[in-house]
Amino acid sequence: MNIIAVFQNKVASLLTDSQQSANEKLIELATFFYKIDNRVSLAEQKYMDELLQTIEWKSTVSVESYQRNCISKIGSVIDGSDEDISSYLSQLMQELSELGAAEKAVTLATEISDADGEIADDEVRYLDLIKSFK
Repeated sequence: MNIIAVFQNKVASLLTDSQQSANEKLIELATFFYKIDNRVSLAEQKYMDELLQTIEWKSTVSVESYQRNCISKIGSVIDGSDEDISSYLSQLMQELSELGAAEKAVTLATEISDADGEIADDEVRYLDLIKSFK
């Protein structure tokens, strides 16, 4: 499944506040998995660009600006302890689960982690963690 298919499985409609919130959290999660191995491949960058172009967005802040803010936030999280990272990711997944987007989140995280054909040890560990929220 590619990124476009993940987001085109919806009927076109105006986003509700909960849908916008879920999409914001999905971008945050994708950004986490994009950054967790401390290197960004061309394939991962392409995947992220497709996500940002494809995801439904209804905000006064552009999707690109929102993602840049996520990069800063996630950089701080990644600089923390493993416990801090797990806590952050668990909270994010709990919120996605409450918004009905946990399954989409796991698919998205798996795809971006594997976009470059390699899944780093940290990616595997944190993918295992988020799969418990399906």
